[in-house]
Amino acid sequence: MKKKTKIILLVLIIVIILIGLIIWGLYEASITKHYSFTITNIEGTKITGARLVVSQFDYDINSDNYKDYNGNTVDFSKLTVGDKIYIYNERLGESYLNTIKKITNNKVFTNFENLEYFSLDIGDVSIKDINGNKIDISGLSVGDRIEVTNKEVGLEPARANSYEGYPYDYLNNIKKIKVIKDNPAEAKAIGDRNMNAIKKAIVVKVEEDYLSVAEIDDNTKIFKVKYPENNITSFEQGQEVLIYFNGRGNIDLTMQIDNVGKIEVINGENANQITE
Repeated sequence: MKKKTKIILLVLIIVIILIGLIIWGLYEASITKHYSFTITNIEGTKITGARLVVSQFDYDINSDNYKDYNGNTVDFSKLTVGDKIYIYNERLGESYLNTIKKITNNKVFTNFENLEYFSLDIGDVSIKDINGNKIDISGLSVGDRIEVTNKEVGLEPARANSYEGYPYDYLNNIKKIKVIKDNPAEAKAIGDRNMNAIKKAIVVKVEEDYLSVAEIDDNTKIFKVKYPENNITSFEQGQEVLIYFNGRGNIDLTMQIDNVGKIEVINGENANQITE
């Protein structure tokens, strides 16, 4: 074989290898994903975390579905951009916290802060702290914000998985984890997650670790409401209460309200609204 032919073949082989490497690299890059979130729970080698997701909505101004932190109807003339209000969701039967971003003559535009959850098992994956030093899972804490790199084929979409009522995606095929800079807005949303929704009700029965309450609009619906952590409020039958909770789950199906941030008495006596 002539020397010139050998050179041409060698060049072709090198070009083919380079093209193959480029295609492989592009494929690897296309399936490599990065997920950034704040750790909310650590059990053994299993981590659960949440990231902040902001959705935008618009509503008619002429409505009585807007409530303040005390569950009272809002006087719109006193609202400004940046104020937080609870907006009633008729389908779900409770009000959700929104932040006003813009007000026009007939519309109010809001941001709704929601959380998206993930779970993963670290195993023997490489972990680095914020300074790039190698650590193990003992070096991680609840509240740390991490970036997880994995292959897209390792994402199992939320189905029956649930954490505090939030569905979560399970990440596997993890390649690496590193601690990154905190996101104050995300941390605050996680800390306030059990104040995202409000519901008014009347106390029907007081139990040791929960209340039985009746829905005000339909007092044939009786819900069990778990006390929030470190609850020090005492309750009596007939009181009208405002329940702050995370708003997750189908409470009309379970007839139970979990993940409660606060239960506030707003009317001491309303017993005449309770049916036998």
